[in-house]
Amino acid sequence: MTGMSKGGASSAAQESAVIAREIALDSREMLQVLLDYLPSAVTLFGPDLEMIACNAKLRELLEFPDELFAHGLPSLPTLLRFNALRGEYGPGDAEAITAAAVARAREMQPHVFERTRPNGVVLEIRGTPLPGGGFVTIYTDITERRQADKAVRDSGAELHLLTDNVPAMILYVDSDMNCVFANKRYADFFKLAVADIIGRPFVEIVGRAAYAEIEGHFREALAGHPVAYQRAVRLASGALRHLDVKLVPRTAEHGSIPGCYSMAIDITEQKQTEQALRDSVEQMRMFTDNVPSMTVSWDENLRCLFANKRFAEFYGLEVGDLPGMHVREVIGEHAFRDVEDHFALVLRGHPDAYQRLHKFANGSSRYIEVKLLPHVAEDGGILGCYAVTTDITEQKQAEQRIQHLAHHDNLTGLPNRLLFNDRLGQEISFAKRGARRFALFYLDLDKFKPVNDALGHNAGDELLRIVSNRLREQVRESDTVARVGGDEFAVILRDIDSREDIVTIAEKIVAALAQPFHLEPREHRVDIGTSIGIALYPDHAQDHQSLVKLADAAMYSAKAHGSCYRFCAD
Repeated sequence: MTGMSKGGASSAAQESAVIAREIALDSREMLQVLLDYLPSAVTLFGPDLEMIACNAKLRELLEFPDELFAHGLPSLPTLLRFNALRGEYGPGDAEAITAAAVARAREMQPHVFERTRPNGVVLEIRGTPLPGGGFVTIYTDITERRQADKAVRDSGAELHLLTDNVPAMILYVDSDMNCVFANKRYADFFKLAVADIIGRPFVEIVGRAAYAEIEGHFREALAGHPVAYQRAVRLASGALRHLDVKLVPRTAEHGSIPGCYSMAIDITEQKQTEQALRDSVEQMRMFTDNVPSMTVSWDENLRCLFANKRFAEFYGLEVGDLPGMHVREVIGEHAFRDVEDHFALVLRGHPDAYQRLHKFANGSSRYIEVKLLPHVAEDGGILGCYAVTTDITEQKQAEQRIQHLAHHDNLTGLPNRLLFNDRLGQEISFAKRGARRFALFYLDLDKFKPVNDALGHNAGDELLRIVSNRLREQVRESDTVARVGGDEFAVILRDIDSREDIVTIAEKIVAALAQPFHLEPREHRVDIGTSIGIALYPDHAQDHQSLVKLADAAMYSAKAHGSCYRFCAD
């Protein structure tokens, strides 16, 4: 019979013990790195309520003094007693309060509740028991979220109603870096009223120090390039907030950049898990499967080491199938070609982020934002990378909705005066380059006011919508119909060959609006008309202001005759 000698067995046991200690040390270090990267405060307690780990955010958010951690990590009873003695849980006997809290903790039950601290900070406290005993607790500062719940006001303007209720601070600056628009959330962040921001230079709102830091980002956006960045903001109260900022250039239809939109989200409280806990597979799985982000760890060859349940479900896979798969196999060849430069950058040690539209096999699609973080070894080598993916579809849709509302009439859906001015300027540029003619119609509805007075504003609104539809039916897809005032409309007719063509369209519009209108709900018959003023480019004028002025004057001349059209030279 053969066997290992006592000396060989002892050596093997010693080697196994060393490896076990190194693995435990690496796991503990990995756990601390992951915890400290999280935006929320996190604690991990064992079965006997001993603290296994916590992040620095815990001390900051709950204002624990350094001396409480001077002799190592305090137990849960120690923390509870400290809080009770300083009045954190309200009046009462501190020892009794502590004993009751410890008893509840030993039940190891999942729980979610909110607590308001004496300093006014509102915490969401979410505890999840672990399979082997102990539990993970996540503390999130939701003060601003609760304040925002009370701050929603009734607004008659749909744009403000939308922007004041999206979870973002929205600002629009023009090309001279002056503030043109700000929503309430943005004003509240700087402790200002919206009216105190509009019209002021951006530097006066954020301060010179912050302006020097972010001016370059805004200049890049004003040059036509979307920009994404994050920055830390120290408030007047001393609190540090972290913002995720997206700058979107506003491109006019003739190619100029008149300004840019800034959408900033306070990400201080977001439970963005950039890593998985490595202390134990079960603990790591329990933790990452209970956060709202998709997390995955890739090795230096971009093969999966770990992924949470949300990530697997998003790509239609099972969690157990992911380890060992290349990122190309997971997200698809086409998608990988789009993003492989980002992965190459992070594997060189540089954090990176990107956004893309992910299309599913069933034809649906979702916008995602992926943040990449290098996994750096103690010797500086790159072991791989971590990725945190967030579904930002709703945020993208809000951005698109804001863009649409800024350029279209709320009632009719037609281009508003702002978009009309852009298109008129664009048409002048095109006509100059191509030596072409176009016509500008200015229309005013006749007998509209009596409808409002007799039937009410709802009937007037319905009438305006029907008028808008009839106007669009009389012109081509390439022409522009805009609502520029209460009952005033403008039409740009492109590439007009002759005066007869213009007359034909004008007569069609007059005839269409002379037809009776039947308004709900009582089928009221309404008869109105329209007066049209017409100016031609380049026959009557060659600049924006003169064309509008001449068409407007011709409209008033037509109005004097009633429900007809007039050229400005007539």
